[in-house]
Amino acid sequence: MSMHAVPALAIEGIAKSFGGLRVLSDVSVTLGQGECLGLIGPNGAGKTTLFNIVTGFLTPDYGRIAFDGRDITMAKPDVRVRAGLVRTFQKSMAFPELSVRENLALAARSGAGESYGWLGARKAVEAADAAADALLTRAGLRERAELLVAGLSYGEQRIVDVLISLAMRPRVLLLDEPTAGLSRGEGEHLIEVVRTLGEGLSSILIAHDLDIVFGLCDRVAVLDLGRLIACDTPDAIKANEGAQAAYLGATFGEAA
Repeated sequence: MSMHAVPALAIEGIAKSFGGLRVLSDVSVTLGQGECLGLIGPNGAGKTTLFNIVTGFLTPDYGRIAFDGRDITMAKPDVRVRAGLVRTFQKSMAFPELSVRENLALAARSGAGESYGWLGARKAVEAADAAADALLTRAGLRERAELLVAGLSYGEQRIVDVLISLAMRPRVLLLDEPTAGLSRGEGEHLIEVVRTLGEGLSSILIAHDLDIVFGLCDRVAVLDLGRLIACDTPDAIKANEGAQAAYLGATFGEAA
């Protein structure tokens, strides 16, 4: 991880309630430049709510979100995306009636943030197609480029979702359960795509598969009942009694 003075993302004192239910309480954690941070915790811990606040789909009751040192707490989701804060969702973002290449090219054009007047349109399309081809080649999906997304397997669709996010040229990528519903082999392939194509990218990963979290992430943050109870290296989290208790006493090698 770079020793850059300004974190890629700073989550400071975030609190959120829905009605009388406190979902997040004073959550503070930073994401370093080039760091992969795992975010784990039992169902209902507040992980997705925190992602929704970071990406602008929810406003916190208290606290602040800073992106590369700039306060974005009240910024709209599209403003955050254009700045380079990109998220995958548990539901596919791809257009099923378009080909894999078309999906990635659209994302690449979106990420370029250009205005497409008629003079620059051809050059922009060519650049987007080249970016799409490069991602497909590196992900090992070049032979699937012209297939409609609707015709892909579920595992391939999840990889396409990650490629769409990467095509948008993120500076920070938030991955929300990218391996959910995948076989072990499919999950390992997807994570290898993230590891290879996202090298040097700052990222936060929500996943229930702790083998993936501990194998991929530089640090791991543990949420339980809306509170951050630990944030440390994978080895330190494995030995942390509070983190183990959040998984109902299971050892991390066995926890789901």
